Amino acid sequence: MHETSIPLGRGLRSRGGSRRWVMTVAAGALLAAGCGSSKTNSTLQTAVAMIGPAPSRVDLPGLASLQVPAGAVSTATSVTLALGKPAAAIPTGAVSKVISLTPHGTQFAAPVTINIAYPATTDPTNLAVLRLPDDGDGPWTQVGGATFSVMALDPNNPSTLTGVASFESMTFSNYVVVGGHSCKATSTQTACTSSCQCCGTAYCVDLATDPHNCGACGNDCGSTGFCAAGGHCVPLATATICENPSTYVMQGALPPLSIVDPKQTLDGIMETNLAAALAGQCSTLGAPLTITTVNQAQTGILDPCTGAPLITAGNTILLVGGSWGQRLAAYLAGSGAPLVLNVTSNSYVFKSRAGTTLASFLGSQALTSSHDYFVVSLESDPGRGALVLQVWGVGWEGTPAAIWYFTNRVVPQILAGTRTWKSYQLVEWTDNGNGIKDAGDTWNVIAQDVP
Repeated sequence: MHETSIPLGRGLRSRGGSRRWVMTVAAGALLAAGCGSSKTNSTLQTAVAMIGPAPSRVDLPGLASLQVPAGAVSTATSVTLALGKPAAAIPTGAVSKVISLTPHGTQFAAPVTINIAYPATTDPTNLAVLRLPDDGDGPWTQVGGATFSVMALDPNNPSTLTGVASFESMTFSNYVVVGGHSCKATSTQTACTSSCQCCGTAYCVDLATDPHNCGACGNDCGSTGFCAAGGHCVPLATATICENPSTYVMQGALPPLSIVDPKQTLDGIMETNLAAALAGQCSTLGAPLTITTVNQAQTGILDPCTGAPLITAGNTILLVGGSWGQRLAAYLAGSGAPLVLNVTSNSYVFKSRAGTTLASFLGSQALTSSHDYFVVSLESDPGRGALVLQVWGVGWEGTPAAIWYFTNRVVPQILAGTRTWKSYQLVEWTDNGNGIKDAGDTWNVIAQDVP
């Protein structure tokens, strides 16, 4: 399956960029009852199960399911799925039952996937999943990254359809699907007072982190620079990865091994390795980095409505992979990414932000185990101003090739000030036949912008 006008960073390792696998898993999970060690009480409509370090699933037939990846918990833990009865009022527009996952506040080392059923006849306009942290705590808030689909749950009765909302979470709460939801972006602004700097606006301004008032009122870093730690604008063309002392490694969604090729699950490992390489390089310059790994499913990391980072200027965010699994990559692509990838049938066309065609190829011929394309980009979040480094491959082998290239070619250039590009490089990679990414491969820069 293919999509048109896909912004670069879409993450086509799914061979078409779709997250359909998520929806398919949700259907299978909701279909089966009593999987593994779970026990379902049909009268009380609860499901209780013991989960552990191994992958597992818990089902509340026809209502909800929980998928737990390997390593999400380190010891045996009892969990419950049930119809919820929160003390807070159920939101207006609810189209599903309230599902309560307990113990509330359970923290996972890796995000779990939660699936909730709603009527297939529901108007698909502005669907959303809302969460309530505890039975008595409000308000209900939106869950980011939820997907929605209508499908047949019972293969013996394919005419029976239901809606399925699927999303990731790092903890347990109460959840409900609502229709007609008005998405409101997260705001951290506070009303201007006599005790804060406002720069002629109605809100308090932090000169150390505001990309439009960086270090001083009116000092806007614009789209060609970023507000670095300490409150000063740095042009992207001369920026170094050590300018900000704090780097966040953003972990995105990774599909289960039972659904896709295992190579799709390597992004997280490669992120960690790349972050370690960056920290090592910066330490040699006397500018040590603080590396913090976060997951997009954590609350307070990405805006649940827009996918924008809630991490502010003065920090760097490292993204490995595209918007197929990285919500932040999708947000950046929609807010002015330096490159756009258009896909029609089997044709792939890279275009610049201005619409100029940079490269085109047929996917069946170009994306192989020994040949691929990838992009390295350096851009500033137009909202809160964090510097974003993104390394992204088009096919199966593109991302590991990009990691090698970035670590061994790009990082030394940035640190030495010899970089010949400003915000992106589009690179064609060809293996030399040994099946290993190394200096003997061909690394052809087919497009880049110049300082």
